[in-house]
Amino acid sequence: MLTVTNEFIDMKLIHGNEVEFSNGLLQLSPVSDNDSGIYECLASNGITPDIRSNFTITIRDIPRIQPFSFPENIVEGSMVSVTCISPTKTKPVHFSWSKNDIQITPNEDNIKISSTNDVSVLILNPVTLENSGNYSCSATNSEGSDTFSTTLNVKASPKCKSSPWI
Repeated sequence: MLTVTNEFIDMKLIHGNEVEFSNGLLQLSPVSDNDSGIYECLASNGITPDIRSNFTITIRDIPRIQPFSFPENIVEGSMVSVTCISPTKTKPVHFSWSKNDIQITPNEDNIKISSTNDVSVLILNPVTLENSGNYSCSATNSEGSDTFSTTLNVKASPKCKSSPWI
């Protein structure tokens, strides 16, 4: 909720809808992206001149990650990717990935991370049994952060550690 108080007589969003009130209070609830803009305040008490003043309201938001998951039945040696999406009006957004609460560095041989303003993609190629675990994506901007986690279960064929005939 956003509340602005003063001795306002008339308030309007320039290039938008007019908002009128008589108690000197501008209250936007709930606040939405459409409330961003330049507002004009007109104060008048019947004695000229009237007073006009402009001010800007900018709506900022924290990232909210859309739920994601790894595909099921991932087999060792294949490629797997997962996409972390966090649409927000407040840029820039910084993404980071972790596995089992340890930050992932994209320098690892089979891990690549590609990020833009709203999206980050984690690619494991080729995926190994050791890549199984709990993966988290965090999105952070100047207003806050959000984290979402999902589990990767890699399946592998059984392997013998040594030959039983030796």
